[in-house]
Amino acid sequence: MYHPHFGLTDPPFKITPDPRLFYTGGERGLVLDALIYAIRNGEGMIKVVGEVGSGKTMLCRMLPDKLADSVDILYLANPRLTPDTILQALALEMQLPIASQQPPPNHLQVMQALHEALLARHGANRQVVLLIEEAQSMPLDTLEEVRLLSNLETTRHKLLQHSSTQRTHHPQFSISPAVHPRSGRLSGFSLACSGLSWPAGV
Repeated sequence: MYHPHFGLTDPPFKITPDPRLFYTGGERGLVLDALIYAIRNGEGMIKVVGEVGSGKTMLCRMLPDKLADSVDILYLANPRLTPDTILQALALEMQLPIASQQPPPNHLQVMQALHEALLARHGANRQVVLLIEEAQSMPLDTLEEVRLLSNLETTRHKLLQHSSTQRTHHPQFSISPAVHPRSGRLSGFSLACSGLSWPAGV
């Protein structure tokens, strides 16, 4: 009933984030710009922290439309993967033949295939960005595997960048030296339902 009253053509408060309705207020636009800047400048690991409903998923939905066509995004909506299966998931996202190989390849073979594919995309002047939602649910062994992927690099550039979202104050995903021994690699931003603060250094 309120659609015609307010001149609306679509429901304004759907649960599924709609990038067309992205609200830049509360500094959300600034955080989106900061994320884009970090990715364009090759930051290795980027973390966005916020409560449920603060807009983390919306930011992930906005990135593909805002980044250049030369950026390939690998999207993981389900972080509950083992170290081996996350490599398989990345190979599947990159549409590598090894992802459907039978018998299934081992860890080293998948890692080698990913490295070669990332080198090829870098040689074609393409960036590859891994987006992980709800990263607080990722097993620590898998998180360490993701961190190790940041070691894939040339003498000047990262071959794979990571951007993850997580809930605020989640005990399993507290950043510790055991997980991130080189904290300078990690850029962070914090969200709140009513606003944002950035950057959040870790």
